[in-house]
Amino acid sequence: MAALINTPTYILNNLDISSLSKSKKLYYLFIGLLFVFLEKILSPKKFCFFVNKLSFVNVKVSYEDNFFIVKDDFGEFYYTNHRFTRMLGGILNASKKLAKEYVLEDLDFKNEDTIIDCGSNVGELCPYFIKKFPLINYVAFEPDQEIFSALEKNHKFANGSKHCVALSDNEEDKELYIDSVGADTSLEDNNSQNSYLIKTKRLDQFNFQNVKLIKIDGEGHEEKILRGAEKTLLDTQYVSIDHGAEKGIDNARTTPEVYSFLINIGFKPLISSGFREITLFKNMNI
Repeated sequence: MAALINTPTYILNNLDISSLSKSKKLYYLFIGLLFVFLEKILSPKKFCFFVNKLSFVNVKVSYEDNFFIVKDDFGEFYYTNHRFTRMLGGILNASKKLAKEYVLEDLDFKNEDTIIDCGSNVGELCPYFIKKFPLINYVAFEPDQEIFSALEKNHKFANGSKHCVALSDNEEDKELYIDSVGADTSLEDNNSQNSYLIKTKRLDQFNFQNVKLIKIDGEGHEEKILRGAEKTLLDTQYVSIDHGAEKGIDNARTTPEVYSFLINIGFKPLISSGFREITLFKNMNI
């Protein structure tokens, strides 16, 4: 049933839609419409109360001090908006799913490795790496000030750092277009009605060395992030980058620019994600 596309994805998690009967599809469609409606009208605490009563929810959710807090056996995870529903199936399960989307599961990480997450959002990859490699050097960049406040709580590595910095190809004051709920905050004009000036930096200014992985989700700003990281990239083994249709008002893909730049400096595309327009590249000079 095509109308199921309007049902929030967190309700359809772990369901084989093609095998559902027509009555079941109508049921999940109704639940989805109800969820969307209640998201709009309920206060944060009442919405959490409603979510906690649902049979398919595997976590407990609360709202305290302007944060939605998701809790399960893994621990706690913080959000500033309703994107917490991405973790209703479990904190670690959601983080593993994201690692799979970025084709990271088969990489041979070690605790002493350095990972740089450019566009970390609230740090949804953190639980995956904390569970498997608690001593890894995890460096997270997120320019959205609201979202960064949650990242600060979710980055629980003994090593590493987090930076409320917008990465680009030079150092200057630029307009940051805010879409915290959609996770689409970008230095590219996305027609958002909310924006503010922020100072950009190049990743090369941080002088990282011997990097295992750089993960990039720049919401259409990928090419400029890469150009500002060229020196760092030469000492990086892998790059996993989202080059999908997110650039500017026209939602342009950055695939040609990303592939051209990385191949020209010695990287080879290894595998593309089966879930999103993400490609894992390997530095063939290391």
